[in-house]
Amino acid sequence: MKSIGQEKKVWTDLWDNRNLNAEISMWDYYGLRPYILKYTPRFGDVLEAGCGQGKFNFYLSHLGIIQLV
Repeated sequence: MKSIGQEKKVWTDLWDNRNLNAEISMWDYYGLRPYILKYTPRFGDVLEAGCGQGKFNFYLSHLGIIQLV
């Protein structure tokens, strides 16, 4: 049977080779930072969908916009 990328090793290799700082800097490359910061509530709850490493949560927490619990 041909692999369609669902083996554990495929996903482990993908996430192990990610650089969070580089991915967050892509916000600037694509021009997304102003929109993300504009629409992220300063008070209240932010729901993270649980897909990936949570890089945006770490970044927003670093800015003091959200609190990780």
